[in-house]
Amino acid sequence: MPVIHNPPWFGNQYRLVAKSDANDPAYRRGAPTTIATRTQTGACSVPEAGEALWRGVGCSLEGDRGESSRRETEMIRATTLLLVSLFTIACSGSSATPDASARVDVPLAEATVDVGVGDTASGDAVSSGCTSNSQCDDNVACTEDACLDATCRHTAVPARCGAGQTCDVRLGCQAGRICGRDADCADTDPCTMGERCDTASRVCVSEVLDGDGDGVPPRVCGGNDCDDGRPDVHPTTPETCNGRDDNCDGTVDGPAAATACGMGFACTSGVCTCAGTRCMTACVDLQTAGDNCGACGRSCGASGMCVAGTCRCAGAMTDCGPGLGCIDTTSNPMHCGRCGNACGSGTTCSTGACRCAPGTSPCFGGVSVFATSEPDEGLALAVDPTGNVVATGRTGNMVNFGSGALTGRYTSVFAASFSETLSNRWSQVFAGDPGSRSGTGLPPFATIGMGKGIATDAAGNVYLGGSVRWRIGFGGMPLDGGPDGNGDLDGFIASFDQSGAHRWSRRVGYDFSQDEVQGVGTDDAGNVYIAGVSSHAINLGGDPLGSSSSGRGFAFVASYTQAGVHRSQAIYRLQGRSANVTFAVAGDGTPYLAGTVESLAPGELTVIPVGRSEGATWYLRDPGGDLHGLGAVGFANSMNYISPTDIAADRAGVYVVGSFRGTIDLGGGNLVSESCASIFLAAFSPRIEHRWSRRYATTSCPISGEPVGMRLALDRAGNLYVVGTFGSSVQIDFGGGTLTSTAGDAAFLAAFTNTGTYRWARSFARNVSPTGSAATITIDDIAAGATDSLYITGALTRGSFDFGSGPQVGARDGDMFLARYMP
Repeated sequence: MPVIHNPPWFGNQYRLVAKSDANDPAYRRGAPTTIATRTQTGACSVPEAGEALWRGVGCSLEGDRGESSRRETEMIRATTLLLVSLFTIACSGSSATPDASARVDVPLAEATVDVGVGDTASGDAVSSGCTSNSQCDDNVACTEDACLDATCRHTAVPARCGAGQTCDVRLGCQAGRICGRDADCADTDPCTMGERCDTASRVCVSEVLDGDGDGVPPRVCGGNDCDDGRPDVHPTTPETCNGRDDNCDGTVDGPAAATACGMGFACTSGVCTCAGTRCMTACVDLQTAGDNCGACGRSCGASGMCVAGTCRCAGAMTDCGPGLGCIDTTSNPMHCGRCGNACGSGTTCSTGACRCAPGTSPCFGGVSVFATSEPDEGLALAVDPTGNVVATGRTGNMVNFGSGALTGRYTSVFAASFSETLSNRWSQVFAGDPGSRSGTGLPPFATIGMGKGIATDAAGNVYLGGSVRWRIGFGGMPLDGGPDGNGDLDGFIASFDQSGAHRWSRRVGYDFSQDEVQGVGTDDAGNVYIAGVSSHAINLGGDPLGSSSSGRGFAFVASYTQAGVHRSQAIYRLQGRSANVTFAVAGDGTPYLAGTVESLAPGELTVIPVGRSEGATWYLRDPGGDLHGLGAVGFANSMNYISPTDIAADRAGVYVVGSFRGTIDLGGGNLVSESCASIFLAAFSPRIEHRWSRRYATTSCPISGEPVGMRLALDRAGNLYVVGTFGSSVQIDFGGGTLTSTAGDAAFLAAFTNTGTYRWARSFARNVSPTGSAATITIDDIAAGATDSLYITGALTRGSFDFGSGPQVGARDGDMFLARYMP
């Protein structure tokens, strides 16, 4: 606000002294100091209230009385000269008002007008938030109005005012101090700066004080800048944590300072502090922070919450660890059924399982072929509770399952574990030691070993069964076979933990006997069961069973604890020595056997239908420790044969698959084959009571093309899966249309409910070998995974087969394959 003072004609001169106010926020840094002085002539009085700087000033007499009198005399003389000049002008007919071009050259001390001119960006001359110049019109004719950096700036243009006037950005054109040079404009007002003479109007102009150049005058000069010594302190400065009042709101380190520190931080004495844990740029409480629960970066996800440092997930959500948080594993294709289980291409995640897209069941999930120069074959599979698949079989001198080459000898046993997507987790080869045949003059026996049964328990432990000639070691003490020189086979059972480390192993056999473990299973309590055949006597861990001289042959079943301690055993005599059995254990510990024999010993079966009986299924139970034969059923036919090839069991009952030629009755009426062998699938109650049975006819088949190798798997939902092979031009119909092998061997896979209702069927592993090649595919086992994945193993020989991703080549002597499909 400009102030016009009438010239003081009389009186003493006084010096006004302004001191800093200790209570003013702008001057809290120290004790009050002199911030401005001003000379006043006449009586000592405080200037008008509009000049805030001068509130509370003190007056002191400047000079002595004689000096004051001299100055007053000079001022009177100067005034007299000025009046005479004006009178002369009036008499000559000119206006009494000085001409704008007239030069008034008088000492500054004798000037009669003293005008303070406002700054172009001070006080009321500045406003914020504009977007265009038109929003900044202040209705003051002598100012130039502009919007710069979202701030209205009003610049005085004195040339727009009349002669003897200057422009005040608030009041417009005002009478000003007449000047001829810049020195004429010097004043003692501490709130002005840049005093100069405007050459166009010959009037003094100046700006309001802005000591730090931030465009905002200090409060003492009518502005809002609370610290005119720091350009980064003014009302539009964001508040930060630095011990200052950055935005001049009257509060040091106001609420916005903590926000500037970052999420969760506090501002204490000008320093950003964290009472919790620093995670990147945030300060968090690891006990409650959903994005950093228990550890930095561990997110509970949008559907989770952090309680006491642990992610808790709602509903069907599962905590999948750092960076993932709560995941709906019932529908998420990258975490289907469990964290990290990704569904393959062409599949979706439904009810926690990877399933084929509509119309594509089953869909291909991958295949691995383990090519070597020696014969290799996968003979048995099992899936552990976490979805890893374990395999066993036979291999030659060297094989690589994905974790490095393994060396065997002659024909060796292997055990290997793979992830659900067929990546090798661990693998081992167990080579037998050759016998010396000392004293016979004959060369040592070639060791022959193979794994034929494998199972897992709820803890992920692996149980491996099979046979070996002579001596073999699994990581503990070597297991010795029969006496030197006999070359007989001995069975074995060995256990490993889920990482492949040896737990225990034991021999299953007897001297001068051919003994072979052909199946392994576990119950829900963790007990392990084995089944197989022996030619004479056998030692299963209890009393020896059988006869070392009879040579009739028998099937055996034995049970052990999870630690390998013998529990129970039983044998069932057969008429011939060429018996083979397939084996399954229900969750309640009920073991089941199915197989084919030359003939049955009289009285061994409680029910024998009319006719020559060559196939049999035994039902065994363990009520109280010992296994007892509570009943057995033999299936007679009028001609040809019946061959059970695999068996599966759960608490609801037992299921058997196989092939037959002729007419059979499994308890539900006659089943009649076509000209080729037909496939049968049947279900029985836990007490071998017929529930249902089905026949699936094959047509247009030579003897060599009849379906073989049928294997059976049962998933957690009770669905049944049958896999096998069939030759060129053979046709099979499981209920959904004919499957045909058009060029050599192929495989089939069919699915049914546990009531025998057809679900789907398809052929796979097409033979794409050159015409005339002797390519064959052997199917040895199928297993259902925890998330409905199906795994199939066997061997490819002398040809190429397409499982769904292009040709896979088998060596001359056969290479093991492991394939995955999803129903």
